[in-house]
Amino acid sequence: MKKPILFILILTLMAFSGLVMAQDDTTDTTTSTDAGDSSSVSWYFVACETSAVVDLSGFMEAGYDIYVQIFREIGTANTALTPLTQVSVSGDYQVSPQINYTGGEILATGQFATAEIRIAREGSPETIAFSGTVNDTQDGCISPSYGSADTTTADGDSSVGLTAGELAQIYSPFGGIINSNIVSELPNESIVELGARASLNPFYGQQRSDTYGQIFAECDRYPGSEPGLLYDTDSLTIFWSWYASTPELVEDHLREARYQVWLNSENYPSQNIIDYAARSPIQQREDGNYWVFYTISLGDRWAPGEYSVGYRVEWANNISDGYEEFGPTTANNFLEGSCQFQVSGNPYGVDEPYQNPNYPLNLG
Repeated sequence: MKKPILFILILTLMAFSGLVMAQDDTTDTTTSTDAGDSSSVSWYFVACETSAVVDLSGFMEAGYDIYVQIFREIGTANTALTPLTQVSVSGDYQVSPQINYTGGEILATGQFATAEIRIAREGSPETIAFSGTVNDTQDGCISPSYGSADTTTADGDSSVGLTAGELAQIYSPFGGIINSNIVSELPNESIVELGARASLNPFYGQQRSDTYGQIFAECDRYPGSEPGLLYDTDSLTIFWSWYASTPELVEDHLREARYQVWLNSENYPSQNIIDYAARSPIQQREDGNYWVFYTISLGDRWAPGEYSVGYRVEWANNISDGYEEFGPTTANNFLEGSCQFQVSGNPYGVDEPYQNPNYPLNLG
């Protein structure tokens, strides 16, 4: 998996026009007068009790995204109900990110809220091509008009608007998807939920996965991909992947990619473990794309504790995956991911000496 598909724009947007109307369809367009290319956004905003529904549609040039933030009352000088949230779009788009209020904030019936909508450079929300606001009174909620979207807070926290029904399904290097039993058991939650949401239970995500031991190196970015409950008797495997629209484009990635992978533990310094990585053959998966999987076997007998894996990939020369470009002279000049996970003592009464963590690690 590369990222929640983020697209990066190279042109300068120079002009825009718009009209703001509370809870109405509102359209704004930015235009590049030198290139003849344009980006546009139409929105419909509804303030709910514990979240906001924002229908977004239009056309987005590569390198720019939509940013949304919700505030109490009228205007953007009041208390923020949500962080500034990046909504990843590209080309013609119709998306409805559901953005949950943070910190237990509740918007009572009759109270106003304001949504700020921006078009700005992907990863750089202060490089603004357009900014507008729209107001709404909390008088009930609606169902989103379109499908969900990849969302990331502007400070890097991911998946702000994903709900239990929108959790990522990640291909396993060994076939199928990871955590299929956990995904199927997640509750169907309404946009407005009375009482605590089951998916916000602090023990949620600690179920025993039917793919236990498989640790997706980007799990921090994709809700539903966490490795779940891991025991010290489990054989652990870190994995990540790359896909493209053709096998030849995957080959380009294999030739040009330069990976670093680190494993951190509570008591030992970070160690680069990329030399232990194995690579799968290129394979076509259920989505029609061509995939390659990277795996690092960590073995078993890891001492109970907190761990994290992180990776970074750069490219020696520019490549394409058939959808966008990556490399030193593109806006996607590197990608990073991470996954925090915990190992617990096994319930089987097995008591053997631990092999890891150590410095250096006992791998291979």
